[in-house]
Amino acid sequence: MPCKSSGDFAGRVCAAVPTGGGELSKSFEARGHWTGADFLELARRWDIPVQRSRRWLNTRLQRQAVAQELTDRSFLSDEIRSFFWTRYQDRSKALKIGVVV
Repeated sequence: MPCKSSGDFAGRVCAAVPTGGGELSKSFEARGHWTGADFLELARRWDIPVQRSRRWLNTRLQRQAVAQELTDRSFLSDEIRSFFWTRYQDRSKALKIGVVV
């Protein structure tokens, strides 16, 4: 599926891929969001060493306790705090798809 040029997030990301870009991944088409496997594929296309990109991704995925603590101590209202934390967890789950932590 070609990227959309309407200025949406997927279109901007696809436009940024220098080689082999212009299409959405099968996982994006199926799930409607990016996964860790998509992140690693993007790193591969940009010639970033696999170990470096995995290490960067794993570091982010292992910081949930710190993120939870910061969120709990924030000055956000309870409603916004709950919304933020739910979104954070959803994105963390998505990044774990296709990645060995």
